[in-house]
Amino acid sequence: MGFIERAVLCRNLSQENLTHDNSLSLTQINEKGVLTMDLFKIDQGADRVASIKANGKSNQKGFSLIELMVVVGIIGILAAIAVPNFQKFQAKSRQSEAKANLGGLYTAQKAFYAEWNRFFTDFRHIGFAPEGVLRYHVGFSAAGGAIPANSGYTGPNCLNPAAACPAQMFNSAIYCPITAGLASTCTISPFAVALSAGTVPANGQSFIAQASGNVDADATVDRWTIDQGKNLINTSPDLVD
Repeated sequence: MGFIERAVLCRNLSQENLTHDNSLSLTQINEKGVLTMDLFKIDQGADRVASIKANGKSNQKGFSLIELMVVVGIIGILAAIAVPNFQKFQAKSRQSEAKANLGGLYTAQKAFYAEWNRFFTDFRHIGFAPEGVLRYHVGFSAAGGAIPANSGYTGPNCLNPAAACPAQMFNSAIYCPITAGLASTCTISPFAVALSAGTVPANGQSFIAQASGNVDADATVDRWTIDQGKNLINTSPDLVD
């Protein structure tokens, strides 16, 4: 039996059997040698279409307004918890600048002391060169220490001959503008705050350096200090756990 003959026979069987129970059975089809697959009620689709037309809607379901409001409320609660924690984490990460620069200043001071048996506040002499955009001022609030006249040490010349050369460059507020335009340079962000402490006594046998800035744009200043014993202290915390 060819394909066309099978199709005609299947149509005739469908019309004949629909007059009885609107269904085709596997037995009826197999007797004619047409199909061997599982069959189903052929009027199922028609009944569904009629039901949709009568009711004006399908059986598919979506979210109700109450369910959507519950989801929005849950998201709001999670955001209220997560956003402050993220901001606090971000602020803590900014404090790493103060710790890193004070650590570099400590290393430079110890290296200078190992050679000349004294500490000094001038960045040029001790070889400390902060770089990048500084959120914290770093260094000393006042010049301190002195190089004995008989030591033979003359110190470096002014870093930038095109700029004014102060007697000492003892903090970033003085150092960074002098190095403007040089290969190794730093700039000051609006969040850097003037130093309130830090110096080297006249005998040069100790030092306290400070970093001062604002990590979260509030009224509280974040201040850190480090001394010759590498004691790093957050003397004025901007963040409170």
